[in-house]
Amino acid sequence: MKFLPAAVIALLLAGCVNIDYTGRKFTAQNAVRYSENRDEVPQGYSIIGRFTVSSWYDVHPYEVEDAVLEKAGEYGGDILCLTSSAVVRHGVYTPNEREFGAPDIRERKIPETETGLFGTPAPLESATLQRKRRIFNYLLYKKTAEINRQSGL
Repeated sequence: MKFLPAAVIALLLAGCVNIDYTGRKFTAQNAVRYSENRDEVPQGYSIIGRFTVSSWYDVHPYEVEDAVLEKAGEYGGDILCLTSSAVVRHGVYTPNEREFGAPDIRERKIPETETGLFGTPAPLESATLQRKRRIFNYLLYKKTAEINRQSGL
């Protein structure tokens, strides 16, 4: 029963967070250190892979971090280092004025006094909405001596 919350969280994040990994896989690790600066990675560690993670904008970055740390442990990394993050537009769309039940602007009868005071009404289609995604890039490091040992070098 104590694994149930982790399983539920993993299922919830599955649709919200996409994790792509390119690199080598080693023996799984229980604990992976996290760094936000490549200069903090000590000497004697080598890059074994790269993660590209995308999530919807409303997913908290700590949830993304937890998900990628878990994956980093599965791939056998010792240190996960954030190299960049960005917010990108995923889609731009224009709401349809009929969707909201508003009458067609050409069918509206507006008194001249009103147009004189307020100007010509603008259609709702002038408004645009954006769907945003966060993109995170990580490097996965492993101790060079351990890489050589597991590779048989």
